[in-house]
Amino acid sequence: MDELLRVSLSVAVPLWIERLRPLGPEHRQRRAQELATIVASEGDRLMYKTPAKRHKDGTRTRGTADVFNSLAEGLACLAYCPGGVTFLGEHFEAKDGGPKG
Repeated sequence: MDELLRVSLSVAVPLWIERLRPLGPEHRQRRAQELATIVASEGDRLMYKTPAKRHKDGTRTRGTADVFNSLAEGLACLAYCPGGVTFLGEHFEAKDGGPKG
């Protein structure tokens, strides 16, 4: 499981880093906080395949892919911190070239 997650993140996080590049550091920080809540409360869906579900009231339950993307995007946000971030032995570090604010 860890190996598959590590390899998948090694592809997804750099893509998220580029997608987040135009955003300012404050935006990335706010987004990282939102994503941390998702991963902390729903991270078990990474271990147990869970499909996303739409409910009759219009709400949606996140599935495994959603939580994976939250983790990858969160790590990409952290990659903009000084020194970057290491997770499952993979190091991600972005050089901030985006706008300030």
